[in-house]
Amino acid sequence: SVLWFKGYGALILGMNWDGNSGQFLRGDLPDGKIAFPDYWDFSAGFQENILSAKVTLFQSEKVKWERITEFLDSGIQQKITVDIPSGVSLSDLYEQIPLLKNKPSFQMEFLVDGKYTSTPGVASAVRFGKHVVLKLDSPRLCSLGPSRNLYGQEIASLRIHFGKPFKPNTKLHMEYTITGDAE
Repeated sequence: SVLWFKGYGALILGMNWDGNSGQFLRGDLPDGKIAFPDYWDFSAGFQENILSAKVTLFQSEKVKWERITEFLDSGIQQKITVDIPSGVSLSDLYEQIPLLKNKPSFQMEFLVDGKYTSTPGVASAVRFGKHVVLKLDSPRLCSLGPSRNLYGQEIASLRIHFGKPFKPNTKLHMEYTITGDAE
């Protein structure tokens, strides 16, 4: 997946190199493995400017989630709902957004306690090069996944965490927008 903005270029650049370079909802399992979208159990629909997808997590098939992507004039809005039934163990759950880090204009800042900083933390927004902003529905822990270099590209992931603990029979929800109007 690629998300491109005038004046900035490619922001999201999802690759299938490994579990850290894809754009998806990711669960970390207690045994060190990861859970990611199961493409064998996937359904989607498109109506006007809205794409919806329903998926389970591979290696944690009981976790079902739905993503609704609305295409805006200046970006996208994501709404993610996750159902965690009993009998499922996750050590972490987050939205993973792969970013092209070695582009000349790359800069990432986190809006923490009302001020932009280069240090990840509990943020209400993330700004990229003062051209693109990702606004969260509520302050959430944001972290960075490991970088990977391949084919002259450096990819690292922004991870937006759902929060802990993950209690059985819970429904989690996250919304965010990415727009090209960062100022």
